[in-house]
Amino acid sequence: MNPVFFNAGKHHFPDIARRIIDYAKSDECKEEYIIERIKGLDGVTDIYVGSLSPQEIENEVFQFIESQGVKDLESYRVYLETKGDIKRFGYYYQYTLSDKTIFTLRLIEDTKYIHIHPARYSPNTFRIRGNTLKTIIITTFLAIRDQKSFSDLNVVNSAREKLGLSPLPEVPSKITSMLCTLQEYV
Repeated sequence: MNPVFFNAGKHHFPDIARRIIDYAKSDECKEEYIIERIKGLDGVTDIYVGSLSPQEIENEVFQFIESQGVKDLESYRVYLETKGDIKRFGYYYQYTLSDKTIFTLRLIEDTKYIHIHPARYSPNTFRIRGNTLKTIIITTFLAIRDQKSFSDLNVVNSAREKLGLSPLPEVPSKITSMLCTLQEYV
């Protein structure tokens, strides 16, 4: 069993886009479900935009960890303590994927104990604030479902209202840019 956990729904842009599109095109209304799932997106998130699939990322990390002699949770803990660096919440290790993206490897107490996510300011990634990401996700969902323009201020503010956020006087360039990028997946 591959013990690598990568939350693609939070950190993998193509996967995020695919999920939004699938939900929006579904006959069942998934609006409440999506809002509930993204409530925890606070602070900032690093998102991967490269060409590797979530499975390819997990496999690359798993092959690397195996090559380092890691066989189980305890040997992974020892590996991080001897080869990694320490931060506020424990040890971590920076690993560079084949596409030059740097991923952070951490330990979680679970069967999938190798928790990975894109490193800060790594190639093939961008950082985004939680409320901006939530706005983009719900705006995209509403625009596809209701067949509206992605950059329509009314759609953006409807999304923000559903999220309990203040309306915007205009659509910020960061949101417009991200909505245009997501629209390419439709």
